[in-house]
Amino acid sequence: MATKLHLLSARKVETAAPGFHSDGGNLYLRVRDSHSRAWVFRYKAAGKVREIGLGPTHTRSLAEARLVAESMRKAVAAGGDPADVIRVQPEPEEQTQTFEQCALEMIESKRSGWKNAKHTQQWANTLRDYAFPIFGKKRPADVTLADLKAVLLPIWATKTETAQRVRGRIESVLDYAAVHGLCDGTRNPARWKGTLDKVLPAPRKVTAREHHAAAEYADVPRIMAALADKAHVSAMNLRFTILTGARSGEARGAKPKRSTS
Repeated sequence: MATKLHLLSARKVETAAPGFHSDGGNLYLRVRDSHSRAWVFRYKAAGKVREIGLGPTHTRSLAEARLVAESMRKAVAAGGDPADVIRVQPEPEEQTQTFEQCALEMIESKRSGWKNAKHTQQWANTLRDYAFPIFGKKRPADVTLADLKAVLLPIWATKTETAQRVRGRIESVLDYAAVHGLCDGTRNPARWKGTLDKVLPAPRKVTAREHHAAAEYADVPRIMAALADKAHVSAMNLRFTILTGARSGEARGAKPKRSTS
């Protein structure tokens, strides 16, 4: 029977409990009690199980570990020493992932916790439409305040609600990247307090207010007289609302007080 491969997911790599977790094909994730996470290549030689460490998960991604493990399996099959693969292969740089890759990885890791599929799609769409064209190919560590201004300034006053969501989602992606050692978490250029609040006006000051339509003051007596001629509950409810200034939801949901005597 062929050995099953790619048993782990990115989410599993992040959340697996202490112990050994197989990805198939001799590749294992080892999680210690301290919750440090590292890759291990396990194989048999001369009847004994041997292990070769492939580095921590924050240095070598799941995809990279799989590629190394594949080369090591080929070395074993050819009668060679799999350790030679890791000796000659240069260590991957810690910050090779782009902002776009981090964003998509973060969305995928949270997908199971987002019960609304539309919400997941909105995350992907807003980042695709606004952030990725400006700095999607940059490393998270290279994203600057100037990049954020390039994304937000054109829409801050005209699409304020959308702009706030874009800002918050960029902040979340950069925080996610920081947790994985891809940028400095203490200097997130998408953070509002202490950063963007110094260069952008408060949302409430630029959001256009849209008031509900209202009757002219001079027309109120005529409206009240017309309502007085109607006996149904909705008409009486509207009269009550006009006379008291109560919120419409409170007026519609009001219930008679029960006597305690």
